[in-house]
Amino acid sequence: MKKRSATEKIISLMFNMGRAIKKQCLESCGRADGLSILQIEALWHVKEGKEVLMKDLASHLFIAPPSATSLADDLVKAKLVKRSEDKEDRRTTAISLTPKGKRALANFLKKRMEKAKKRIDKLTQAEKKSLLAILEKLAKENDQSR
Repeated sequence: MKKRSATEKIISLMFNMGRAIKKQCLESCGRADGLSILQIEALWHVKEGKEVLMKDLASHLFIAPPSATSLADDLVKAKLVKRSEDKEDRRTTAISLTPKGKRALANFLKKRMEKAKKRIDKLTQAEKKSLLAILEKLAKENDQSR
């Protein structure tokens, strides 16, 4: 069996940590607010797009369009999103966050940040400084490659 390089291990650990933090928070933070993981993912996606078409929501969440419609129905009933129809094509429906939806998502993101902070606070100041320098360097490289 081939031994993985340090680079491969770093990449794997970065992805695993990101997924673990997101999963842990989706499971605990979302459920505390009475929201499912899929509902939180939907709110997050709608926030990114301001106004999102149902077909785009379905595609993003890897679900069938009728499932996206059902998901949106639940979010509308909970007053977390509102629907709007295209004036030119009434068959096209988009959703956007309501103030209540924005608050629910902000609450989730705050809890997620608190959970991530607890993990980072386990590092020493020197480790935090090193990690920050490394991440800033990687982010700078990423910005330059765009």
